[in-house]
Amino acid sequence: MPVFNYSSLCSLVVIFLSSASTAFACSDVTGTFQVFLEETNTFKTKRCRQVRKNPWSQCAKPEARQNCPVTCNSCPGDVTCRLKADLKFPQDASDVTAYHKDTVQVERKGNKSDPCFSGNNMTGWGCTHVGDAYLDTLSQTSGPIKDRESVRIFNGNSGEYRITVSHVFTEEEVLLTNAQTAESRANLVVKVNGSNILKRSFRHNKNKNKNSHTDYSIVYNEGANAVNPNVGFVNPTYNGDYFVDVKCDDQCNCQITKVDATCRLRARLTFPVIDEQSAYGYHANVLRIFNQDNEECSYENTVTSWCRAYGDAVLYNAEPNYYDYNTAYTANIPDAGGKTFDMNFERFVGPGEAAYGYSPTSSDLTLYANGNEFFTVTGESGNIPLRVSCNNNCSCSVSRLLEV
Repeated sequence: MPVFNYSSLCSLVVIFLSSASTAFACSDVTGTFQVFLEETNTFKTKRCRQVRKNPWSQCAKPEARQNCPVTCNSCPGDVTCRLKADLKFPQDASDVTAYHKDTVQVERKGNKSDPCFSGNNMTGWGCTHVGDAYLDTLSQTSGPIKDRESVRIFNGNSGEYRITVSHVFTEEEVLLTNAQTAESRANLVVKVNGSNILKRSFRHNKNKNKNSHTDYSIVYNEGANAVNPNVGFVNPTYNGDYFVDVKCDDQCNCQITKVDATCRLRARLTFPVIDEQSAYGYHANVLRIFNQDNEECSYENTVTSWCRAYGDAVLYNAEPNYYDYNTAYTANIPDAGGKTFDMNFERFVGPGEAAYGYSPTSSDLTLYANGNEFFTVTGESGNIPLRVSCNNNCSCSVSRLLEV
């Protein structure tokens, strides 16, 4: 008859219970804990929500890994899944005469209210944004000045992400040619655990034969390196936007796909060209755009995760033998498909009118979908409230709202 070893069974039970409790007990602490700071030889109180804001740095501390194992991706059986998207310019840019600026951001499906971009560089889901991607070969004779920009996701497992890359329209590039702008585009490299699994990079459209800025009637400060008020005359047909979708399973097997921007909404305020019949005086207009979360994109709030604004719509027709001023404003929304926006087209009454007199000449608001004009209206003495809706096929409609 076999001998039943009770003590061995108890050991097995204890081992099993210990392993099970370890697996099921892996969770972040809800209270505070202490982290030792070597540089000051002191302790600092932390919470896991603080670690979650910057796990790349915080999880290097053993106290954080011990108290926040879920955030630090250090539970038993966890699979490492570090995602990084680098936006950088070519190594050899010495033969390019240009100023070029692009930007990158990322949203996580289920966390769209917490995007990772220059205006929110540490998210609650473990993404960090660093840097500022630009190339400048105009300012220096000793060689190009450039910098990179990155978004880093600490734990990409079981997540879906949309990376957005957009060209940033600048004063420095207003007078540059299309060839100069096209040859200086930034490269986006997406890495999973340090590996470029696609063995390739991405860039925005070359925009053949399209300058970044068009239709300005007055050239200010001659020279491509000058600060140029015409930055608001963004070319409606210039396409500097694209997306890269990343989808990872729980084992960090990731699919990476480039997606073209199929519904670019652009709003532009422009005044008529000043001629001999133009009225003297000053006139300024403002366009405020609100998304479905009531976030504002405007001259006063130029950088959001869904919209960027450029320039300032101002007309100053001075008395003869003095300078004139005619500038524009443009707002760019790279992903408008299936969305609705409220717009308020306003006359701005400020110190300019008081100093130079009122001009009755208002600007025109023109809306473009993928570079195609679909609506225009001339400003009035008051405000014009509008609602703009675009379906998933980028067919956009406009209705005028009642003023409250």
